[in-house]
Amino acid sequence: MATYWDQMFNTTGTSTSLADMNAGITASTGPFRPRAGSKLMAVKVLLSGTAATSLVAHVRIELNCTLWSPNLMRLGYEGAHLLTAPANAGNNVSFVDPVDQPVDKVTDILGQYILFDSPVTPRILVFGLFQV
Repeated sequence: MATYWDQMFNTTGTSTSLADMNAGITASTGPFRPRAGSKLMAVKVLLSGTAATSLVAHVRIELNCTLWSPNLMRLGYEGAHLLTAPANAGNNVSFVDPVDQPVDKVTDILGQYILFDSPVTPRILVFGLFQV
């Protein structure tokens, strides 16, 4: 079996209530569909800021798919907090969570996020490791 990484979601939003993420590499909110079916093996989340003064603290990502049991995954992360000038690559954080859930190329995966602690110019990228 082969595996591949794909960008599932992204956002630079600052929502402190649950909000939809942009699908894949687009700037439009919506669901993500894998290019091929079998399994979502892991989820990788990258948290960073877009400015030297960014604040990225506590983040929850919710992924929902009708093929999964349970259908909803809630994944929590802690960002690098307040970035100060000069910001450096050490202020970016990434996490990988094993999930081992089935996927197919016709069933949507919905991605939402919520940021806490008065976020300022955050960036969130969500990647999936797929097995085909």
